[in-house]
This record gives sequence, structure tokens and C-alpha cells, in this order.
Amino acid sequence: MVNSIDMRDAFFTSLYDVIKEDKNVYLLTADHGAFGVDKIRADFPNQYLNVGIAEQNVINVAAGLALTGKIVYVYGITNFIILRCLEQINIDIASMNLHVNIVSVGAGFTYCTDGPTHHGTQDIAIMSAIPNFRIYNCSDVINTMAFAKLGYTESGPKYFRIEKGIFPDLYTTESFLYEDGIAQIHAGDRYAIISSGSMVHKAVAMYYDYRKRIVDVDYGDVRIGVYDVYRLKPFPVEMFVAFVRHYKKLFILEDNVANGGLADKVCSALVDCGVYIPTIKWNVGDKFCFKYSTDRDWVERQAIGECLL
Repeated sequence: MVNSIDMRDAFFTSLYDVIKEDKNVYLLTADHGAFGVDKIRADFPNQYLNVGIAEQNVINVAAGLALTGKIVYVYGITNFIILRCLEQINIDIASMNLHVNIVSVGAGFTYCTDGPTHHGTQDIAIMSAIPNFRIYNCSDVINTMAFAKLGYTESGPKYFRIEKGIFPDLYTTESFLYEDGIAQIHAGDRYAIISSGSMVHKAVAMYYDYRKRIVDVDYGDVRIGVYDVYRLKPFPVEMFVAFVRHYKKLFILEDNVANGGLADKVCSALVDCGVYIPTIKWNVGDKFCFKYSTDRDWVERQAIGECLL
């Protein structure tokens, strides 16, 4: 079902309720906004701080607030709030295991018109290397809103990778269990697509396209499984392997670079559990993407490949 809520605003709508109930919750930005952010700023000015175009400093301020017992959310564009602030995140937040939530917008090719300065294709690999951080990748409005509240209830440093724009619902409130780390969107019998974040919607489109084509050529009812790994760290090894061990082949679809992303986590989980399943990896590869367009689908095809046709 397609809803009318922007995923980014869904996160901050949910966070609004958290901030309303607890004066110790703060939202910090580095001169980056959204409709939902503006509402928090207007209604709770004492719990909102814009430090200006100073991403490294906003991490320092967040760490200081967390050391006084505050629960902090820091919001910015993926590359600016992650790559530019890596040392501050690593030392000021991770090494002290502080209750700070980094919320980034711009996963993959969200900012498809802006080139590699704005493409969020390295963040999963980078944040996976930082001790203590948990990584959550939002794939629809339901889990986006759930993750906003999880940032409050779950202690320690967390990284939330959110989207902007409107996407179909994958879950209902009742069906989404964030503690699982992975969900089966469609059951399959021979092959499965493993994905995360907005790319799950590409996987679902592939599922329906394949079902249509195999009916056309009368190959029988071969079902493709589709799985959403929404907690990338710690990776849900046991549940993942339980879901996929019967498949003959896995296709791993992601909007990150080849090294350190979802594919590496999938293969590591299989090896750790002694399960051998051939894999095909669809990702950005070991490269930057210098394609520009207002058509995000086109940029993704140029970067990831014709599998997205």
C-alpha cells in the first residue's frame, strides 16, 4: 500500500512524540532541515539546536550533552554527518559508548542530482567498522517511525539511515518486530533477493516482474524470496541463516560499495554457520558514480547495473 507520508517526516513525527514526553531528549542539526524538524524546532525550542554548517562540532556538542545524561539525536546529510565527522564519531561517541543517535538522510542515490559528494554509498561500510554502534536501515514508514522511538529506548550509540520521499508500506504496525533484524517480505522456494533500505522496494519490483515473466513463458510457479535486513549491525546471523538455508542461490542487492556492505555481511554469516549457497552481488562496486539526473532510477541503474531494469 502506498501512503502519503514522506519517510523523513515520518521519523521526525515519531520523534516529536518522544521529545514531547521527555525534556531530556534533544535534536541537533548542522543547518539541515525538514518539515518534521521545523515542527520540533517551533514547538520545543529548548530541545533543538542548530549549530550551523559545522558537522564535526555538532558531534562534539552531542557527546557533551550525552555525558550530562541527555538523549541526543543528530541529523544531517549522510556524507556530511558520517564521512566529515568520522574521527569525532569514533572517539567522542563510540569510544565512550554514549546514548547518541546519528540520523542521516541521503542513503544511496537519494540526492541523484548532486554527484558523489552527496551519494551515500560508503556509510554502511564505514559505520560497521566503528565499535559499539548499531546500524538500522529504514525501508518504509512503519519501521522508520519505530526506529525513531527505538533511539530513545535502546541505550548506546546508533546509526539510523533514513530516506526522503514516499514509498509503499512493507509492514503493518503489528507485523514489524524490530528486534528480529530481518523480515521476510515474500517467501520463495529456489532463489532469494536479500536487500536493505529503499532497495528492498527494487527487490519487490523484481519479485513481481519475475512472477509475471515466468507465467508468460510457462516455466511453472518458481517463487523468489525477498528479505529486508533492516538491522545491519549487529547482523541477525541466526535468523538470517534460518530464513535462507534452503535456497539454491542468493542475490544481494544494495546501494553501497562492494566492500564492507550488506553482501560482505551475508557471506560472513553463511561462512560462520557452515552454510554454502552461491551468491550474486548487485552493488555499486569499487567506484564512484559520476552520473547526474533527476531520475533516481536511472542513476541507480548506471551505478548498480542493468539488474534494476
